[in-house]
Amino acid sequence: MSEYLQFKNKIEQRLEVVERMIQELETFHMAEKSVAARWREHLHQVHSSLEDSLLRIAVVGSVKSGKSTLINALLGADLLPVAVVPLTSIVTILTYGELLRIEVIYNDGRTSLVGSDELTSYVTEVGNPRNIRGVREVVVQYPSAYLKEGVRLIDTP
Repeated sequence: MSEYLQFKNKIEQRLEVVERMIQELETFHMAEKSVAARWREHLHQVHSSLEDSLLRIAVVGSVKSGKSTLINALLGADLLPVAVVPLTSIVTILTYGELLRIEVIYNDGRTSLVGSDELTSYVTEVGNPRNIRGVREVVVQYPSAYLKEGVRLIDTP
């Protein structure tokens, strides 16, 4: 994670240099104001992306390849359901939180909080066959040092 943050800082420093260059080009009338404005807008978009310091790691693989098991191992806890048969059917996002909190987000925009004992009923094919519950994704907040550093893990079907 520290290498990622160092790389991010270098990009931010280079953005500042480019901003000064745009300013100089404007000062010496070497760039039209509309062109400089477009460049600034692009810089702003890059800077906004950098401010979102989350590192998103999507765990993808073939069916029953151990994606949920890997995430559980990374977190040092049995949060996600695992089984011998293919299980995960809904995208599950794991992010940092001071306490365990599980939020179900439905296709129609509704949300609900559920207990850890109910997770299987929302994210698995067994508990939610063909997604009859209309779940878009589930967000699990968990007090993991790994997640606290700005990592977001995404478990995929």
